[in-house]
Amino acid sequence: ELMPNDLAILNDLGLTLISNCQLDDALVYLDKAIALQPEFPFAHFNRGLPLREINMEQEAMQEFTEALRLDPTLEVPEAPLYGRCLSAGSETY
Repeated sequence: ELMPNDLAILNDLGLTLISNCQLDDALVYLDKAIALQPEFPFAHFNRGLPLREINMEQEAMQEFTEALRLDPTLEVPEAPLYGRCLSAGSETY
């Protein structure tokens, strides 16, 4: 069973679900990661990915902005690397 308080597992599960185009499920796990540790920039960045996929551009931009606010040194890959469910497995955080 999934350990409900393991930030890394929640974040990684969210990414796995994104790469499988299970965007609603991905948001559930990324929301849990953010609830567990709101200051974790990667969860915010990763949450922006499915939001952008479902054309929630403003909400996605808020998540990307929050990720960079939390960690101004965060190296964000070029936006075209992401799209249509992470281009079926592109490198992520």
